[in-house]
Amino acid sequence: NRSLKIEGAAKQLDDVDTIRHTDSVRIKKILPTLENFKSVMIELQKKCQHIGAVHETFQLMVEDYPELGDCC
Repeated sequence: NRSLKIEGAAKQLDDVDTIRHTDSVRIKKILPTLENFKSVMIELQKKCQHIGAVHETFQLMVEDYPELGDCC
């Protein structure tokens, strides 16, 4: 009986997407940068910046934070 329960649970695991170790390391590396980016973008929005200006600012930030270039 117990083995049937474990087998059923194991079959459900096949449907779970796991994060590869390299992706996990990359995510941990980029999180501090994203927090800084988020705070900057929130401040821009509070100042009613036009989306075009925000996009231009984002492009400049990608130059300063190259690790954002691959994900965005």
